[in-house]
Amino acid sequence: MELLTKVGLSKVEPISTTLAAVALVKAGLSHANDIKDIAGGLDKLFHAASEKPKPKKKPEPKSRTAQILRMRMGETKEEAYSEDSDSISSVANDILEKQKQDAVIASLAREINKKFPQPQGDPTTWDLILTEQKKRVAAKAELKKKAKEKARIKQEEDDKYWDGIIVVLKNIGILLIVSAGCIAAGWIILLNKCDTAVC
Repeated sequence: MELLTKVGLSKVEPISTTLAAVALVKAGLSHANDIKDIAGGLDKLFHAASEKPKPKKKPEPKSRTAQILRMRMGETKEEAYSEDSDSISSVANDILEKQKQDAVIASLAREINKKFPQPQGDPTTWDLILTEQKKRVAAKAELKKKAKEKARIKQEEDDKYWDGIIVVLKNIGILLIVSAGCIAAGWIILLNKCDTAVC
């Protein structure tokens, strides 16, 4: 559990979602007999690695490294820790955090390949996992694209249907107005008809 948390005075905070996911997979790896046994942890890892951090309300240091970089560069907290910051310390911290994350994932890949070796010349287990994950992401994107296209076509059909109904209702309205005009004209003629021989 030491890998997962940074101990403060009175609270325990997760260092990073990616590191937590990697620790979860590593913990399951020692007891795993098959890749299926660690699949849930890998899903969390891929999701955490692709997830963008949510903006924070007030600027806070991302890590101790970020604090040291900010102090050495002489930047204010607002400059260094804001989400859209392009300060040297912010950029350096982002690069260093990404490298740490990549190193942890590479370590996990080595452990998985060691636990589930492949014959010489075949792709490693980690490569197979990444390939399959990319296929599934592409398939999911394709399904979303097809669903979006299907929804667009259905919307067009609905629009055509309602446009047709509006045209029919408009024609019925015109027919009713013309009919009412004809009935009114006939009524006026009937009221003003001549009953005598001389009109």
